[in-house]
Amino acid sequence: MKVTVIGTGYVGLTTGVCLAYIGHEVVCADTNDSKIQDLQKGRIPFYESGLPEMLEASRERIRFTSDCREAAEKADIVILAVGTPAKAEGAPELAYLYSAMETVLDGIADKSAPTLIVNKSTVPVGTGDKLAALMASRGISQRADVASNPEFLRQGSAIPDTLYPERIVAGGSPMAQAALRELYGPLLRQEFSPPDFAPRPPGLASVPFLRCGFEKRGARQIRG
Repeated sequence: MKVTVIGTGYVGLTTGVCLAYIGHEVVCADTNDSKIQDLQKGRIPFYESGLPEMLEASRERIRFTSDCREAAEKADIVILAVGTPAKAEGAPELAYLYSAMETVLDGIADKSAPTLIVNKSTVPVGTGDKLAALMASRGISQRADVASNPEFLRQGSAIPDTLYPERIVAGGSPMAQAALRELYGPLLRQEFSPPDFAPRPPGLASVPFLRCGFEKRGARQIRG
């Protein structure tokens, strides 16, 4: 599948590199030009054990760009992994997420092929409905869908947490969940060659895929 990840922070970059490692064609996009230039040279802006090796092993299937709109236009699945820092009162700041969504919608506005937009950012309940409303306001709901796919990464073990998760959670329509099943198929079936530095846990033959309704049925806050 062709996957675009918007945001090259801890979650976005780790997700993009791991998806490329298991065989997808990935574009990681960010509005920060200097960060993109560093990534194009193989320089990762934070430390995570094994990530440089994973990036090197996936070089033929991953690229980096600051043109988020174009990256979204060419993708089957667009993953939103932008920062949602806490505001003074403690609530997450969603301006970056909504801005990224608008850019994605600009990119896919004239596409005839379907696009799935997946939120991995940390958001309060109901945000997915607002993203869906933004999409509907553009009149492209028949050609695009929105899903939630929370992440459960721990700093220092993000690679094994991604490759060998306890579960993969997907919230959205049946079609969205089917697309996420395809995206994560190699992880669900554990059909990939483990990297030397992160061997597959003994006895792990498959990973559960947990389907749920959209965010309004979920927890008070969704990590994603």
